[in-house]
Formats: sequence, structure tokens, C-alpha cells
Amino acid sequence: FLKKNKIKKKNIKYFALHQASKFVCEKIRKKIDLDKKYFLNNFHKFGNTVGSSIPLLLQEAIEKKMLKKNDTIIACGFGVGLSWGVVEIKW
Repeated sequence: FLKKNKIKKKNIKYFALHQASKFVCEKIRKKIDLDKKYFLNNFHKFGNTVGSSIPLLLQEAIEKKMLKKNDTIIACGFGVGLSWGVVEIKW
């Protein structure tokens, strides 16, 4: 997604991944060489929250005042059968 859309990681404030599995999310984070501070997660609070993972992550970031105008967030959901979707959000 990043390569295809010519998006540089340095321009992304946060990545919000569907939290189906901490193991899978950590593998993805390491694969794209992403520092933990740019990886939104709340495994410790909710674990696998299926389709609500990304909205929960964003709501928590809002409550903590982590998001600022014009921040860019990459959200990615994935599921059984290797289905997936990615979106770039301009806050």
C-alpha cells in the first residue's frame, strides 16, 4: 500500500491495525520496520476486538489527544481467507 501509493513512512503519524492477533501485528510492524511509538495498540485492554479494533484505537487516541489536524494515519483491517483493506486517513 505504501509503495503503490508513494507514501513515505516518515509522513505517517500512526498506524492502526486490526488487532486480531498481537503476534500478527508485531510481525507486520517489524516487517515494515516501524518503531513501536507509531503503532497504536490496546491489546492489554481489549485483545481481539474483531471489526471494532480500528475505531477503538482511534477513539483512544482522540481521548489521549494524540491526534492533531493534518496528521496522517494508516488503518489496516485483515481477516480470514487473506482478505484485507487499507486506508489513509488525513485527520
